[in-house]
Amino acid sequence: MTLEAVLSRAGQMNRAERWTLWTACGTHQLESLPRTETGGAKRPRYCPKCWTAFSADGVLWNPPCLPTELGV
Repeated sequence: MTLEAVLSRAGQMNRAERWTLWTACGTHQLESLPRTETGGAKRPRYCPKCWTAFSADGVLWNPPCLPTELGV
Protein backbone atom coordinates (compact mmCIF):
# COMPACT_ATOMS: atom_id res chain seq x y z
CA MET A 1 0.00 0.00 0.00
CA THR A 2 1.29 3.45 -0.82
CA LEU A 3 1.56 6.24 1.73
CA GLU A 4 -0.99 8.21 -0.28
CA ALA A 5 -3.48 5.32 -0.02
CA VAL A 6 -2.97 5.10 3.76
CA LEU A 7 -3.57 8.83 4.18
CA SER A 8 -6.60 8.65 1.90
CA ARG A 9 -8.16 5.79 3.89
CA ALA A 10 -7.64 7.74 7.12
CA GLY A 11 -9.14 10.85 5.55
CA GLN A 12 -12.30 9.00 4.52
CA MET A 13 -13.18 8.19 8.13
CA ASN A 14 -15.07 10.56 10.38
CA ARG A 15 -13.23 11.83 13.45
CA ALA A 16 -15.11 9.73 15.99
CA GLU A 17 -14.58 6.50 14.04
CA ARG A 18 -10.86 7.12 13.55
CA TRP A 19 -10.36 8.17 17.19
CA THR A 20 -12.12 5.02 18.41
CA LEU A 21 -9.97 2.75 16.22
CA TRP A 22 -6.77 4.61 17.14
CA THR A 23 -7.40 4.37 20.89
CA ALA A 24 -8.34 0.69 20.55
CA CYS A 25 -4.93 0.01 18.99
CA GLY A 26 -3.10 1.20 22.09
CA THR A 27 0.63 1.75 21.78
CA HIS A 28 1.82 0.85 18.31
CA GLN A 29 4.86 -1.40 18.09
CA LEU A 30 6.52 0.15 15.06
CA GLU A 31 8.68 -2.86 14.25
CA SER A 32 5.58 -5.00 13.78
CA LEU A 33 3.76 -2.60 11.45
CA PRO A 34 3.93 -2.99 7.67
CA ARG A 35 5.90 -0.52 5.57
CA THR A 36 4.42 1.45 2.72
CA GLU A 37 5.35 0.48 -0.84
CA THR A 38 6.90 3.89 -1.48
CA GLY A 39 8.99 6.33 0.48
CA GLY A 40 12.64 5.65 -0.32
CA ALA A 41 15.19 3.76 1.74
CA LYS A 42 13.39 4.56 5.00
CA ARG A 43 9.83 3.75 3.99
CA PRO A 44 7.14 4.87 6.43
CA ARG A 45 5.12 2.35 8.42
CA TYR A 46 1.37 2.30 8.93
CA CYS A 47 -1.28 0.65 11.05
CA PRO A 48 -3.82 -1.22 8.89
CA LYS A 49 -6.39 -1.02 11.70
CA CYS A 50 -6.51 2.73 12.35
CA TRP A 51 -4.68 3.99 9.21
CA THR A 52 -2.10 5.97 11.14
CA ALA A 53 1.16 6.56 9.30
CA PHE A 54 4.54 6.81 11.02
CA SER A 55 7.82 8.10 9.66
CA ALA A 56 10.79 5.72 9.69
CA ASP A 57 11.84 7.21 13.04
CA GLY A 58 8.37 6.84 14.60
CA VAL A 59 6.89 10.32 14.19
CA LEU A 60 3.12 10.36 13.60
CA TRP A 61 2.28 11.76 10.17
CA ASN A 62 -1.49 11.89 10.54
CA PRO A 63 -2.52 11.73 14.21
CA PRO A 64 -6.28 11.53 14.71
CA CYS A 65 -8.16 14.45 16.22
CA LEU A 66 -10.44 14.22 19.19
CA PRO A 67 -14.01 13.95 17.92
CA THR A 68 -14.96 17.00 20.01
CA GLU A 69 -12.37 19.38 18.48
CA LEU A 70 -13.60 22.24 16.32
CA GLY A 71 -14.23 21.41 12.70
CA VAL A 72 -16.08 18.12 13.25
